[in-house]
Amino acid sequence: ISVVPEFDEQPITAVAVLPGNAIWVATETQGVRYFNGLRWTTLPNAVTPPAPVVDLLFVDRQGTLWMGGDGGLLRYVP
Repeated sequence: ISVVPEFDEQPITAVAVLPGNAIWVATETQGVRYFNGLRWTTLPNAVTPPAPVVDLLFVDRQGTLWMGGDGGLLRYVP
């Protein structure tokens, strides 16, 4: 286990692991990020999560990311 500097010690609220070990991670204050095994990227600014804190991440068989929070559910197709 190692510290990920990009998260600046923010609490992680949800994780979704994809085939090939890529991951989506939601943090309490820094939004949702994607790690492809080499680098981290943040959701595009045009994508607004359903709540300030995302506490559910799920990737379906088509690769669609579903994000859930107090404000509802959002579908994001990367």
